[in-house]
Amino acid sequence: MAVRRETCAERQAFQDRIAGVHAEDRHRLMKEHRDFVNGTRVEDANFTSARPQSTSIPDPRRPPMGKDAAYSLQLQTTCKKYYRAVFLGLVDMAVVNAYIVYREARTKRRANSITHAEFLTQLQAQILELTEEDFAQADAENVLARTLPAEHAPRENPDYQIVNGHRKRR
Repeated sequence: MAVRRETCAERQAFQDRIAGVHAEDRHRLMKEHRDFVNGTRVEDANFTSARPQSTSIPDPRRPPMGKDAAYSLQLQTTCKKYYRAVFLGLVDMAVVNAYIVYREARTKRRANSITHAEFLTQLQAQILELTEEDFAQADAENVLARTLPAEHAPRENPDYQIVNGHRKRR
């Protein structure tokens, strides 16, 4: 008898049928099917005498394989790169804002301002000097209450103001 060519659909159908068979019968059925495909057997595997598999079968979902796994890993890498870029952008904005506030405070104190590069070098040195104790939670008793300066007084801020003779919302 000639060797029989098995299509992908036939192979998948056989694998689906054999998945529901008891493990002890699986070996016999696979041998019968292999003999049928090789041409040494006239009939395909006989599933009528096979015992069904126990009802506690594992989850039939398989992990992604082949191109699906590759696409999944590619998407995961893309997302990591995206969120890393977003995070580093936020850190960069925070550092630039800190430099702007630092420069304004130095200007108000009439002290000489340093360049952005010098500020970054100084900031990095301060960060490297931090220890575990610096990150410990401070007790509420040791923290001084923040008070407003004496010259601070609340003032009214109306929703509408008159600008150039027109009432406008501000």
